[in-house]
Amino acid sequence: MSVPEMDLFRFLKLISVYIVAALVVSTLNSVESRIYIHFDQTPLPFSRFSTAIFGYSVKRLDGSNACAKHSCLIYCELDGKALESCPVGVIALRNLTENRKHQFLVNVTTRNGETNSSAFSWFIDTTPPTATISSDQNYTNAEKITIEITFTEACTREGAFFKCLNSSNCDVIARGPGHIHASSLRVIEPKIKYRLDVILSLKTLHGRVMINTKDRFCIDLAGNRFTRTNSSILVIHLDRRPVLADLWTSVPSYELGINGVPRTVFAINKINEIKIFLDFSIPVVNSTEQIINLAHVNSGEIVSIRDRNHGNRRFVFAVRDLFPTLQSF
Repeated sequence: MSVPEMDLFRFLKLISVYIVAALVVSTLNSVESRIYIHFDQTPLPFSRFSTAIFGYSVKRLDGSNACAKHSCLIYCELDGKALESCPVGVIALRNLTENRKHQFLVNVTTRNGETNSSAFSWFIDTTPPTATISSDQNYTNAEKITIEITFTEACTREGAFFKCLNSSNCDVIARGPGHIHASSLRVIEPKIKYRLDVILSLKTLHGRVMINTKDRFCIDLAGNRFTRTNSSILVIHLDRRPVLADLWTSVPSYELGINGVPRTVFAINKINEIKIFLDFSIPVVNSTEQIINLAHVNSGEIVSIRDRNHGNRRFVFAVRDLFPTLQSF
């Protein structure tokens, strides 16, 4: 045999090996694809239960049972960890970790070496949806304020969702001298964030309007019903009364006998720092610095004394640097 004939022989031999290998791979793929795993029962993609029941069957392409007479080897995993027992057909998984994603995997091998696997993922959610009601004006004398309702998650299962059609059919309720303006509803973020106007009564000078959501009016994807919390309640303080202020200073009193008669005398010789008190009839939102900027003295300087302001109703100041001025008299 010549050299070229030898090369041709080797080439044909290599080609035959490749063809046989390709046929073997094709056969293996064909074997693997002859069965499939069907989940007959699964939890919902979002579930509020810590127990999950899976029902599964192994079928051939013609629909027949591929594991008749328990002729299959079944291997199962939960969240990447092998399970000790994996029965045929049905398995119950209990005491699963809540509020996290899980994955259940089934791998089946038949007596003939046919194999396939299938996995199912779901999320266990036991946290009920809630909402926060907020406003930029918790204290106001306005005729109207805007509130914002923000949900922690979408609450739309079974067709229930946040709505405000009119004053008698609204999932937000106002109690006190005010009412919800239903037609002002604006969707800021679908299923999550909404805005509404609250109309405050012009006949009321002073009062509180309590705004809160209804309870259990909608359900999330996992089946948890909406729960009202402290954040679902907002109190608006309405106050249109005029603010009165009383400016005074504390001067010590002394008991003196004048012509044998006891008298009470108010006097002070401390002129380096005199305390001044400013009492408001109702709480104010002004800062101490703003109040100082509005106060004027013909001598000395007003400074703030860091003290409790009694709920923004009393402010304490001191007048300093009076002595040089008094010396000129």
